[in-house]
Amino acid sequence: MSRTIGRNFLGLSALLGLFAVAAAAQPTNDLCTNPQPQVELTFVGDSTGANNDGAASCGGTNDVWFVYNGTVTGTLAVDTCGSSFDTVLAAFTACGGTELACDDNSGCGSTSLVTFAVTPNTSYLLRVAGVGGATGPIVITASVVPDGSSRPANDNCASATEVGDGSFSSNTAFSTTDGVAPCVTSVASGKDIWWKFTAPATGTATIDTLASDPNFDTVLSVLDACDGNTLKCNDDADSTTLASRVTLNVTQGTSYLIRVAGSLGLTNAVTLTIQTNAGGGGGNGNTNGGGGGNGNTNGGGGGNGNTNGGGGGNGNTNGGGGGNGNTNGGGGGNGNTNGGGNDNTNGGIADDIPQCNCGPGAATMMPLTILSLAALKLGRRRNRSVR
Repeated sequence: MSRTIGRNFLGLSALLGLFAVAAAAQPTNDLCTNPQPQVELTFVGDSTGANNDGAASCGGTNDVWFVYNGTVTGTLAVDTCGSSFDTVLAAFTACGGTELACDDNSGCGSTSLVTFAVTPNTSYLLRVAGVGGATGPIVITASVVPDGSSRPANDNCASATEVGDGSFSSNTAFSTTDGVAPCVTSVASGKDIWWKFTAPATGTATIDTLASDPNFDTVLSVLDACDGNTLKCNDDADSTTLASRVTLNVTQGTSYLIRVAGSLGLTNAVTLTIQTNAGGGGGNGNTNGGGGGNGNTNGGGGGNGNTNGGGGGNGNTNGGGGGNGNTNGGGGGNGNTNGGGNDNTNGGIADDIPQCNCGPGAATMMPLTILSLAALKLGRRRNRSVR
């Protein structure tokens, strides 16, 4: 028996050793002489196990390589927005050639963005490395603007177009990536455009891309600031459309950043529609949702700072909410018979952000995710055409 256990243990150890060797294998594009082809779409790579095969003026080690083949005369922008680590990105004319651009933190968060001139029938090498030797899943997007064309005015969050209620048009053509959407994998949310919405009233705002081209798969998210917290995020409004829609609680005079991207890095014209509906009042003893306390922004609530939930205050018998700092349903106050205590944040979890594994580890499955997502969207289009 002991010999059998010993043999099994040795066999398991050997198997685990093979897994360890496989996990530490070098990426296929570890060397500059074998770069991964880069097209004008968003896709993933991985530098796990990479060695160092170059150097750049802005630093970085443990690099992997990509190649971009120019098709037009213009300006190319390449970013690593959505990558899992602090990247350094550089562009070269050849292995060991002239450095055209180098950047550490100009992308969203701690990612990188470079721009440089390109011409047809010319190859450009792109080096992605990590600060302090960091490695991991990489999301990389390339976008070229032909001479005579330009990027959209609201290409970046910092230059978001200021709007209120109404319908607004723009186009993601020639845009870069300046953010991510947590309701989809990073690769499914590439080139983006931005609006800055200031709420004309306290209540709820419904924001959608339903008036856009029905064949354009949008991803819509709302943030409290550039590189800030995502308040709402949605890919498809329902099973019959590729457009997006979110509804969120807003406060009069407060500004919110709206990001619209194309799934899988695709681009098209976008029509954004915003409609604000004023919320209810306050006071104690509310018996059916709306009202309660100070700082209530959408009917529901109660207590101070409650932004999303019915009820609130004392003696409330129907609706979550109440208490101080309650941000999402549930809730407190005294005598509340359908909700929790104070600071309850999970009485009705944010409706548009799925509880999925969207962390760095999920990125290793992104190539399969791209195929599955593309098949799903294609099937949905076919179903609509049959109807």
